[in-house]
Amino acid sequence: MTEIMFLTRNFPDANPRIHVSRLHRGDVICWRFDGWPWSEAELKNPKLRIIRIGLTQTEADFLARSEDDPFRNKTRAWIRWRFLDFDDASVKGRLRSFIRDDSRPTPIFDIGDARSLDGIVVEKGNAEDRV
Repeated sequence: MTEIMFLTRNFPDANPRIHVSRLHRGDVICWRFDGWPWSEAELKNPKLRIIRIGLTQTEADFLARSEDDPFRNKTRAWIRWRFLDFDDASVKGRLRSFIRDDSRPTPIFDIGDARSLDGIVVEKGNAEDRV
């Protein structure tokens, strides 16, 4: 099992160079093996959520992998090419509530089977951008 931390909000910027270099809603910030000692700030931050799911290290790396920004500006932060689309209609019930509830009583939501992410993992941009 792995635990995945992701953003629940966007932080847009009028400058497109800054905007694309930021992490966005659904972007995986990091992943850790099950049982990681997350800090209180990570567990209670309203902008973050942590889910526990049955992914291998390779699968978790696939979600969290960074790419250079499209402007090739090495001084900018990197972005993610994949994100978790929790606005997708297939996300229902307790998981949807967990994502929307900033006061969540359970700090880590246990999804279980990796098939729960089917249809939710989405790629950003065009294939030509990923050179």
